[in-house]
Amino acid sequence: MEWPALLSSIVAVASALFGIWLGHLLKTREDRQRLQAEDDRRWMAERRVAYSAFLQEAQAMAREIEWLALNLPYDPAKPGDGDLDVVADGIPSYFGRWGEQTQEALTNLQLVSGARVGELAQRVVDALLEVATPVETRGFFTEYYPLQLALDDMIQVLKNAMREELGVPEPISWEARRRDVEWPWLGERPPVQSYRQGHGRLDVPASTDAQRAQGRSEFGQARAAERQPVAELDEA
Repeated sequence: MEWPALLSSIVAVASALFGIWLGHLLKTREDRQRLQAEDDRRWMAERRVAYSAFLQEAQAMAREIEWLALNLPYDPAKPGDGDLDVVADGIPSYFGRWGEQTQEALTNLQLVSGARVGELAQRVVDALLEVATPVETRGFFTEYYPLQLALDDMIQVLKNAMREELGVPEPISWEARRRDVEWPWLGERPPVQSYRQGHGRLDVPASTDAQRAQGRSEFGQARAAERQPVAELDEA
């Protein structure tokens, strides 16, 4: 066999072998990327489940201690106004749930969370214990409610950190809830009074734009009046 022909054969065989090797390499890389994408999706799904379960548990605990705190006396000058029997009956159940279900939800979260979310979740759990102190010691509602508002704010911070880890970076703010006197209704939509249907003598629908505007104004003023006592307490 002449050298040119032999060299051509060698080149052809080498090219074929290189093509097989390159194809195998690309296939392996593609399989690795596919498996990694599947792992990422599964990991994200596990995070979502753990995050949702923890938020539900934390919010349920916050509402439970809030309900108990509503039975505390409000005015230190009138310590007998509260219903401390309800508090005495409910506080052991609260602490029991904190030590079991809440801790379980925290553990499940911290197994899959990032460092920031794990830390915030631990803070929320510890705050759930601290916010119960005025209730456990049979204090006054005015000692309790700032702790509750701080806890609600921390849960909101945690929720936004979770959203960021789950790929939804836009934060949810509850500032409108604090400041909008028409909350939860939409200010750009017709006021609540305009939806009256006229089913009875006292159920008169607002039939004109002026009446609708008046209904909206009265509604806003009523909401502002409801929030005034809390504002006065904050200023004091």
